[in-house]
Amino acid sequence: MFTFTEQVYNSNLPIKYVLEEGIHNKDHLLVVFSGFHNETNSYRYNYIKTLRNFDCNKLFILDNYGPRGSYYLGNEMNYEVETSVQSLISFMASKLNISPSNIISAGTSKGGSAALYYGMKYNYGHVITGAPQTKIADYIRKFAKETADYILGIDPTSYEVSYINNLIFKQMDKDHLPSISLLSSTNDIQYKHHIVPLVNSFDDLGKKIDLTIDDTIMSHNEIAVSFPAYLLKKVMGIIHGLDINDVSVQTVSNTLEVRADINVSDSTNMATSLVIAGSEGNYFEAPFLQALTMDMKDLKNIGTGKPEVVSMELHFFKGQEVISKYPLEKIIAGGGIVFKGTKFEIQNGEIHFEVEIEDSSELEFAYYIRKDNKVIDRIKYQSSKKFNYLINDTGKYQIHYFISTNDGEKLSNRTEEIEVERVNTALVGV
Repeated sequence: MFTFTEQVYNSNLPIKYVLEEGIHNKDHLLVVFSGFHNETNSYRYNYIKTLRNFDCNKLFILDNYGPRGSYYLGNEMNYEVETSVQSLISFMASKLNISPSNIISAGTSKGGSAALYYGMKYNYGHVITGAPQTKIADYIRKFAKETADYILGIDPTSYEVSYINNLIFKQMDKDHLPSISLLSSTNDIQYKHHIVPLVNSFDDLGKKIDLTIDDTIMSHNEIAVSFPAYLLKKVMGIIHGLDINDVSVQTVSNTLEVRADINVSDSTNMATSLVIAGSEGNYFEAPFLQALTMDMKDLKNIGTGKPEVVSMELHFFKGQEVISKYPLEKIIAGGGIVFKGTKFEIQNGEIHFEVEIEDSSELEFAYYIRKDNKVIDRIKYQSSKKFNYLINDTGKYQIHYFISTNDGEKLSNRTEEIEVERVNTALVGV
């Protein structure tokens, strides 16, 4: 079990970090860089919770220089943060007897930029990045002035701005490049200015990256919601040769169907189980090949005798040891109820929405009504699991729903969008 123990590495500058050494998987080092956070002087580690059950050497590094971090670079073009951070990474790799080719750098947004930059510059083996800013100076001068002043100085020259803008691009034209996996979405407002030029530059050099465009991600901030599963999928592929595709969890009539296409490059002693885990441990476990069907009635009776948020996961074994856990979905089950999904439709200019779950005094429901990826109204927590809502404009509508148990556990998710057009002066869903 992961224990959070922050330590300090003393170099040119002291660098705060958290290290967890692998128990069985000791051949790789996964280095995780952090992105921006909302508050000034708010420095946090990213993806510790995502990786807490994944067994390998993991190094989480804090970016706590400057008002909101420094992209792991430094103050006023001095690069002292970079040299200190790379010294830490090199020290840990040497201590753990890991070659640069077995270092994996990872992160999203600002952390994704650092993962890409360090991975290419210092010849790591792999980079897993989500929605990185590639033209860093352009971004921070427009959206993070305090960070721009810290990295570039108050009045930078055009040369300094150009230099920081090209930091990542300058690392591309070299004989060795890591394998790069990048997650993005065309709905991200940063996509055209930061991702397209990067991909085009690789193409111009005759080099390729593993680019995944997921347009179910509706904004830049939502990258962090989709990245955990993406990160685990890619890390499991690198370390264990596992390729997981076409994952789905669907309610069909009174059954729950779980499907996943799992390929293993080395299947020796490898086994997979579907597990449903809750507050008291594993409530259900069964061997999993490509699909598994469960009766909804069985889900109603799992657990502690009351409704709770449970996690559906794929567990991968070698021998008796769990080498990795891959999250599928969270649902509410137990205490005689089970979450089956939602109903969402728009008719005659009115939203009709319902959470499909049995009535229970132990649950409350809240809703955000979203149009064109913005929240236009909120319905506070209440006992009703359904509502109607009048709309008066065209656009793409979506419901973000929240379910809370008496114990304070929360389940939240979003529906698919429904686009509304004006036809013969009447609003209809299409």
